[in-house]
Amino acid sequence: LHLKVHGRYVSVIRYKGKVFCIDSTCYHAGGPLGLGDIEDLDGDPCIVCPWHHYKITLAEGAKLYQPLEMTANKRLVPSKKWKKKEKAQRTHQVEVRNDGIYVLLSSEQNQDKYDSDEYGENVLCGQQ
Repeated sequence: LHLKVHGRYVSVIRYKGKVFCIDSTCYHAGGPLGLGDIEDLDGDPCIVCPWHHYKITLAEGAKLYQPLEMTANKRLVPSKKWKKKEKAQRTHQVEVRNDGIYVLLSSEQNQDKYDSDEYGENVLCGQQ
């Protein structure tokens, strides 16, 4: 479900019985996360941006990445362990009730800066 709440584009996602709400546009370049696939990475449900394949946790909005490691023969290869960069994608509180779905924007409660704030209210990005 994709909607605009107080000028901000958000997506409500139900995955394996849990409901999540995140900004609809990717923190990296404003890509349409609603078109992305959902997958599990090390037990974290993630959405994958269809533009650049960035992986974002649904629960915290953290960017998942694999740092590079140097091998014995001096080659850089992706690590087998995923790491998180916090405060990439803004997440919001969501509650499903008998009479509807309710979203409380974290941007109205938490003034911390998130990378996705740049695109959260952008009409060109949000209406994709």
